[in-house]
Amino acid sequence: MKKGIINLLKIIAAGIIPIVLFVVVFTKPNITQGINTILTSDLNGQYVNLMTYFRNALLDGENIFYSFSGLLGIDTIGLLGYYLLSPFNLLILLFPVAKITKAIYIIIDLKVMCAGIFSFIYFGRKNNYNLKMLILSTTYALSGYVFAYFMNLMWLDGVYMLPLVAIGLERLYEKNKTVMYTLFLALSFVLCYYTGYMIAGFALLYFSYLVFSVNREKGEIIRKYIIFMGASVSAALLSGIVLIPVIFAQLGSRGTTSSELGFNSITGLFSRLFTGVFSGTEFAQGSPHIYCGILILFFCILYFMPQKEKRDRRKLLVGGILCGAFILSFLIDILDVVWHIFSPPNSFTHRYAFVFIFVVLIFVKELFDNGIDKITCAGIIFTDVIIGALYCIVLYSNFESVEEIYLNLDMILLLVVSVILFIGTIKFSKLLKPLFVGIFILQCCMLVLNGRKQVSVFTFDDHSLEGYYNALKPVIEKVEENDEGLYRMEKSFYNSNNDAMLLSYNGLSHFSSADKNYIKDFMGNLGYTKNYDFWAFYDKGASYAGDSLLGMKYYLCGGIEEVFNEVEKINDITIYENQFALSLGTVVNSEIKNVELAEMSPFENQKKIYDALYGEDTGLYTFISDYTTSTQNLVWQKGIDNDNAYHKENDESPAKITIKYISPDNNPTYLFLDSGYTPGVNVSVNGMERGEYLTTYHQGIMPLGVFEEGSEVLIELDLHGAHAAFDNPFIATLDMKKLAVVSEKLKGQGWQVKEHKNNYIKADVNAAENGVLFTTIPYNKNWAVKVDGNKVETYMTCDTLLAFDMPEGTHEIVMSYNSFDIIIGCICSIIGLIVFAVFSIIVYKRNKEIDDVVIN
Repeated sequence: MKKGIINLLKIIAAGIIPIVLFVVVFTKPNITQGINTILTSDLNGQYVNLMTYFRNALLDGENIFYSFSGLLGIDTIGLLGYYLLSPFNLLILLFPVAKITKAIYIIIDLKVMCAGIFSFIYFGRKNNYNLKMLILSTTYALSGYVFAYFMNLMWLDGVYMLPLVAIGLERLYEKNKTVMYTLFLALSFVLCYYTGYMIAGFALLYFSYLVFSVNREKGEIIRKYIIFMGASVSAALLSGIVLIPVIFAQLGSRGTTSSELGFNSITGLFSRLFTGVFSGTEFAQGSPHIYCGILILFFCILYFMPQKEKRDRRKLLVGGILCGAFILSFLIDILDVVWHIFSPPNSFTHRYAFVFIFVVLIFVKELFDNGIDKITCAGIIFTDVIIGALYCIVLYSNFESVEEIYLNLDMILLLVVSVILFIGTIKFSKLLKPLFVGIFILQCCMLVLNGRKQVSVFTFDDHSLEGYYNALKPVIEKVEENDEGLYRMEKSFYNSNNDAMLLSYNGLSHFSSADKNYIKDFMGNLGYTKNYDFWAFYDKGASYAGDSLLGMKYYLCGGIEEVFNEVEKINDITIYENQFALSLGTVVNSEIKNVELAEMSPFENQKKIYDALYGEDTGLYTFISDYTTSTQNLVWQKGIDNDNAYHKENDESPAKITIKYISPDNNPTYLFLDSGYTPGVNVSVNGMERGEYLTTYHQGIMPLGVFEEGSEVLIELDLHGAHAAFDNPFIATLDMKKLAVVSEKLKGQGWQVKEHKNNYIKADVNAAENGVLFTTIPYNKNWAVKVDGNKVETYMTCDTLLAFDMPEGTHEIVMSYNSFDIIIGCICSIIGLIVFAVFSIIVYKRNKEIDDVVIN
């Protein structure tokens, strides 16, 4: 009883110690207090907004499987499965939106705590809970991976679930007991299918290590793999209620696998083994974050060194192969992509690095349990020589993130511990306890030091979220109070690409790993900012015509908007109404079915759609081709990826591109440059600054202004860097009188929405003749449409949008979004439960038969 209480206290300590050290890291003076705001990177750009959206949807009783608060409309099952299924996220329901950052900080703390507790239970479950196991669990909970990726909340679920899966896996291996492994692996898939997949990869490799580290007969190996695969498949089926709908939702939302055999820097990999090797430019695209302290590296290498007693070479060899498999995955792109579900990550590389850290700690545990008193002087020397060689390689590799003072501190620490161990090989037992007390203290200090270095490179939100939300929410509510219809809204300012989800309005911008590429492509083809495969972003819009086409009825502006109608001003924010905005559903002729968009001419794309909707040539745009181009300090030559580009002749001097033309009318004028990358330019027109262009957030159509007919217009592009690449400029003016005529006719053909929710639209429509009900809602097979109670077939138009045939006359339309994939997932989980039960019974009976044979 007393021992049980002591062990419980040790387990609690294994959770509290990482939290205390984590708080210490985030209270460094030059960090904007993490206790109050921890928002940085994706945590600021994605998580806080998505979590707020789902918080509000749950509290308001809204459907959470579809939303108009992202792009033109998104199915949110992929968002749920990738970002938001952690049970800790329920904490956000207890906090007001303005204080949600505090909830997020607590959630991260709790996940770090669980990583410490669960790993401590794993490391100590066989050989008692002691200080050595506490060193390992604290290291795991505060590894370089955790401090590099704490802003990606859902990956931390994988960190704390991995030790539980490992416990179940070892029980399966040792006793053929499948329940714990199956349930924990299934839970890993449910909490975050992405890291769950990586944990499954670990399970396969680690189980293979356990099987092949001992000489076995072929039949026994096959039987063990049958049990392992049966349990793994059962876990996947059990999690089908999440996996199936998420898989369908994620189709078309992630990158494609590269067929090139690329290699990553091995010296970069070595550098991550040392303290403080971390920088703002390298953390997202650099080598894997595998830091767990110089002492852990020392003990891991020492494990593979010869000891006083002869050891099983087979086990050492298989263990080396296991480590080698991870190292090769870090170095070879094709193997790396396999770990990322065959889809190369857009950023934050080597997201499975936490699995490698856990494997390293497993080998250190083996040394602590069975070989710490058997180490040799030769083993210590060889280990120090290896680490010394790595030190020299890293020190002289000129990595920007390497600071010599940290590396030297590592080597001093290594030298001190090595000397003590060297002496201890003579009378080791007397040094054992004080040695590990010292190692624990030193390891905690190094983890905090490394964590502070890593965290210090991030830029944290300075409490602006609370003020931003409090300032904008009353404005949004005022718009919705005055107009309860179905429309879209945008702004001239932003906090992140996901403001629409933060504030729960129907917007045009969105950024997540679950949004559909074809919707982003469509937005880009209309002239909105599309940053590669990352996001689509409203920015300054895509001309009045583009905004009107997509039903952007209200525009919030911190300045003056001269075309839209002013509605009201609240707290320095003016609400404007776009009098040209079309309905999200409009009856048009069948020509819209034949519209295909081009990739390089957004003005032509907008015109194609308007012409088809209107039924004749609208003449909206006047295209300007009679312009002259001149350059200063630039030459046109081969550039990045063999593309043509402007390059500076003299890197020290400024460079610019000048475009000159005569204005054909006095309508709004727009510029579009199609660029393959974003070196950035500053744009000025007739000497007036227009802002940045060809940068991460500014890549679409740029408004230039209104100029007198016949006047000269001078566009100057000042380069940020040494080069710029784009095809011939697209310049066009938008005829506002024609836009007014076209929009007036099309608005008269729009539906009249009577009722709408996230997943439901009920509207009346009057079709003058047989035609097509064209919507600016993305096509999705889960949208079911009924016209006068009769189900109709839907199809895709303009490469993206949902439409369906509409007969002449007055009709009632009902659109409902139903995720049938969830039903399939439920069926899959039920089948999985049956398979799991049958399989468990078979394994149980098989184990009982074996036990009976052994007893007899």
